[in-house]
Amino acid sequence: IARAASNSSYTCRIDQVADALFSLMMLTWLFRIVFIVLNPFLDYFLAVVIKKSTWVKAEFSVAEQMVKLLSYLGIIFITFPFAPLSIIFVPLTTLISIKWEKFWIKRLYSKPKRPWKAHKAAFIYTVFFLTTFVLVGVTICGYFMYTRTLAKSCDIQDEYVHLCLYGYLNEGTDKCTVDSSSKYYALYGSGNYPAVICNSACGPFVKVASPVDAFIEYANSSFIVDVIW
Repeated sequence: IARAASNSSYTCRIDQVADALFSLMMLTWLFRIVFIVLNPFLDYFLAVVIKKSTWVKAEFSVAEQMVKLLSYLGIIFITFPFAPLSIIFVPLTTLISIKWEKFWIKRLYSKPKRPWKAHKAAFIYTVFFLTTFVLVGVTICGYFMYTRTLAKSCDIQDEYVHLCLYGYLNEGTDKCTVDSSSKYYALYGSGNYPAVICNSACGPFVKVASPVDAFIEYANSSFIVDVIW
């Protein structure tokens, strides 16, 4: 994700972020289904070909698979705000994973010798659910939905920052007279504010103060949704 902006390939910076995150999401899923098969074959090659001994199937680790699955879910929740259509691929990848893993686990892995207790599964699920979904996914989604400092249209860019001295743009320009006493003056008091920010604004939420405002506006327009909200 930490790359220089590619203006030649992407018209909007957020599209580049979405592309990188979607690639990460799909590669993470691909590595999961590949390594569940590759690891036993590597063990077989090491035991039979290199050491000239008998290959013993490795025990299937439920805890390890739960961690990998929940880590993948965390990446999904990070990707979703930037690439909403990525969620369409989740049911398909989940179905493929279930069928694929079931087929190979029965053939390449042995049953765990220690009984798997339900409370242990619940503990692992709870811990990693909280760290992947709540701490990572919800936090990033929440920040993205509520932040008011991203680049927007020039006429609303200063609604939250209040760096413009008189609260409006100079006539015929995308600039304003900045307030030298503002805490943001050191960052944007170059004389080109807010044009230095808003002229590069792009994406679906440039006309609203924050993405959640667009949802609230929609909710208020529908009686049923408004009551639920």
